[in-house]
Amino acid sequence: MVDSISQSGGAGGIKRTMDDASARVQKAKVGAPATGPAAPAGDDVQLTAMGGVLPQELKSGPPIEMALVTKIQDAIANGSYPIDLDKITESLFESYLELNS
Repeated sequence: MVDSISQSGGAGGIKRTMDDASARVQKAKVGAPATGPAAPAGDDVQLTAMGGVLPQELKSGPPIEMALVTKIQDAIANGSYPIDLDKITESLFESYLELNS
């Protein structure tokens, strides 16, 4: 397996990227213009009053089946939750391939 971090300059490259991002956030906080690509002229977004209105079914919160959540929590706690290591491995490998393509 190839270590993508060491192939791309190591942790120093990550630190520089994080430092650059932090600097942009600091500039934005003090009102300085953000560095980076500007929006093309003529593009604008307008929100209507309906943009802030939640559908009725979401007003009480996200749709979560608490009975199912409790059942899964109990199965994990008592060690009876099924774990398919082959399926997990295959999914992780597919995600890795997607990231590198």
